[in-house]
Amino acid sequence: MGVIFRDHLGQLLAAATFLDINCYQPQVAESLAFKWSIQVANQLLLPHVVYETDCQDLTQAWCMPNYHNCTYYVVILQDCRQMLANSPHTLLIHTKRVANSVAHTLSRLAFANFERY
Repeated sequence: MGVIFRDHLGQLLAAATFLDINCYQPQVAESLAFKWSIQVANQLLLPHVVYETDCQDLTQAWCMPNYHNCTYYVVILQDCRQMLANSPHTLLIHTKRVANSVAHTLSRLAFANFERY
């Protein structure tokens, strides 16, 4: 997983990668990446965050807070909502995959470095 933090001008603030060698369904992997990025943003004390994802299913599920489906995916999103309960200025928006290329490149690099060791 890769995450990039930028300021309102698009300047890089921080970047991080996390390697999870478990195999998840794409929705679950994206929601876990979202949850991890919230944790990193909280550790960096970033007050107003706009999260971007290229997973349209994630943004659609996020916009439906009363979505009741007993899946691991929904449980992760509920955790994310609780983590952001005191952050009213936080947004999750959909972006094209091309706009997420830096985070995807970081993820691939983390995995490539893992395989070498």
